[in-house]
Formats: sequence, structure tokens, C-alpha cells
Amino acid sequence: MKRTTPRLGPMPRFFRPCGMPAALLCVIAVSSISQASFAQTSPDAFTRPGHKLIAGLWTKPLATVDFADILQLESVGRDLRFQINPSKQVEQLIRGRRAVLIEINDSRFGWHFDLQSRVWNPGRTSAANFGRLLAVSEETYVPGVLELRAVIITPRRTDIVAQRVEPTGAITSVTLTRSDAAISIDIKRDEARDQDQNVVAPAFAYQFSAPHFWAATQSGSANEAVRAAREFVGPMLRQLGDRQALTPGPSDIYRAFDDVEPLPAARQLVDTLLADLSNTDPASRNRAAIELRQASTQLVPSLLRIDLDSLTQGSRLVVQKVIDDASRYPDQTPQQLRSSRDFLVESLRFPDRKVRQRAADILRSQFQIDAPIDPSDREIDQLHLKA
Repeated sequence: MKRTTPRLGPMPRFFRPCGMPAALLCVIAVSSISQASFAQTSPDAFTRPGHKLIAGLWTKPLATVDFADILQLESVGRDLRFQINPSKQVEQLIRGRRAVLIEINDSRFGWHFDLQSRVWNPGRTSAANFGRLLAVSEETYVPGVLELRAVIITPRRTDIVAQRVEPTGAITSVTLTRSDAAISIDIKRDEARDQDQNVVAPAFAYQFSAPHFWAATQSGSANEAVRAAREFVGPMLRQLGDRQALTPGPSDIYRAFDDVEPLPAARQLVDTLLADLSNTDPASRNRAAIELRQASTQLVPSLLRIDLDSLTQGSRLVVQKVIDDASRYPDQTPQQLRSSRDFLVESLRFPDRKVRQRAADILRSQFQIDAPIDPSDREIDQLHLKA
């Protein structure tokens, strides 16, 4: 029988507490007593506003929050960092409870959030949080929509899982894993058959592993597996709040589009900060270095125009590090970047409108692609898929 609206599949075994889905459901059932849960008593009650159906129980989530209220996803140079960083609202919810049921904006699911441990630094000034965020409500998929299913953060590993039902009924599963030394991406799609048992979509499996996420998605690559990573992993990270997940860094952008002039105010600020970097007062030097790093997107065009040999050794090291940290493709020349269709398409996400205009102009002249200057994420994803 052809599948058209498959339900949530079982979670991978390493995501199941105690190795059994029943154990997870027990935890949710117990915690839901304080959340005004009650059983569905009428066969006609297919929905109950404000509640989620979990293991046959209509359960009311404690609150509705954003992913950003629980998780912090940070792109630093060519690296990705994940951290559980609950907001004050979420901290209040989990106080005294091991697990809570919540809703997340822009997600159809009810989510089970379990803050498993907290490790403080020696001075107890900050803590690293570890836990699980699992989609647990009984929902049918919307075909063609990639939806997050789980985020698991442990001391040495992070796993992010999403699934998408294809028009053929096949299910594509995507797992992004961040370990101590590498990022790996697994993309699997099961086989789909029609009513006559003819294969309408073959199964496939891709796996990447690299020191950095961007090493597996280098611009200019026509590799089918790399393009699949862009198709799935970029939308996953954007759902977690990082719209710039695959966007080239400011140094890459302004090296490629070196005709985009820096703003006069940015040039003046750079001159001021460079003077502070040469100050004999250590506090002034530290403040200038911090401000340069924090404002790197706006200041990189001016920094790239500086003659580094004219700076003191200390100032030169600070400026060079800011430029390097703002690059995701340091090994590619400006010409290589401008010749890459994927680089140009991703540049359409960049905040600077002059950059987006230049990228759209080159896409039109070199690749005969008409790209809007202010595209949506969906339009950018479609541009990546064009031949």
C-alpha cells in the first residue's frame, strides 16, 4: 500500500531513554499529571485546542517558547557550537522537575525537554548544560516539509535529527552530529513503492565527516552528496535560529566583492580602534580588541584595506585574527568565490544590500539566473537546486 501520510517513526535507539520508548512515555505521563492532562474520552474528539496527543493522552504543554529560549547555536568562523542555554522562563519551568512538556513556536509538535545535568566551571561563574529536546506528540507529517525531531546535547557530542516525507511517501532522515573533533552528516532515504510494488523512489544514503561543517559544503562543488547536505542541513540549522548557517563569512564576502566600499562611519571607527590597540593602557587595548571582534561584520571591509605591515606587531595579530575568524573559505581566491554559483546564491542572505545586489548581478551575467535581491530562505534553497 502506498504511504501518503505516514506517522512519526520510532526514534533511533540511542535517543531512547532506558533503551525503550515506553520509558520515555512513562516519564511524560508522570510529569503531565501536574500539567492538567486527561484522556480522550470521545471518539469524535480528534483535536483539543491547546493540547497535544501523547500516548493516547491529551496533554497541555506548560508553555510556548522559541528554540532560542532553550538552545544556543553559534557559528564561529568555520565551526559550529551548540549549547543548552535556558531562558529565565524555561528555567522556572524545569525547576523541581526532571522533564517538562512544552510547545515551540513554528513547530507542530509537543516537545519533551529534559535538562539532565549541569557542569559548573571551577569558579562557578558559568555552567555547561546537557539534556534532550524530543518531539513526542502524535502528529502526521506534512509531505515535503523538513521538520526537526530531536536535539541531544551531551558533554562530548551533539545530535540534531530531522525528517521529511517526500511526495512519493519515502521518508528522508537527516542527522547532524558534532563531536569533539569533527562534524558528520548522515542523510538516508528509504525506498518508496507504488500500489503495484514498483519502485518509484530508490533508497539512498550519504555520509560526510569533516573537521568543519563547511569542509563538507565547500562552495563550487557539484558533488550530489554535498548539494544534498545544503538542501537538508541548512534548513535544519535555520529552524534552530541560525539563518547565516551556510552564508559565507564577512571576509569571504568582501574579498569577493572588493568593489563594495566600506561605510565612512566604519572607517572612522576602525581608525579609532586601531589607535586604542596601540595604547599603552592594557585595558584600552583589550576593549578595542573585543569591539573589533564583536563588530567584525561591519568593520571587515575597512580591515581588509589596511596595510598590516604598517601596524605594530600586537595590533597586526589582533586585526589578522578578526579577519581570519570572519572567513569560512580562507583557501579560495576572490576569483574562485565569484565563479561559484553556490557562493553567489548564499551571498543573497548577507545583510549588506550592496553585496546582495552584486551577487544577483553576477548570477544573471554568468549563470543566466534571475535572483531577487531580497529573497526568502525558500527562494534561495530553490536557486541552489537549479541546474
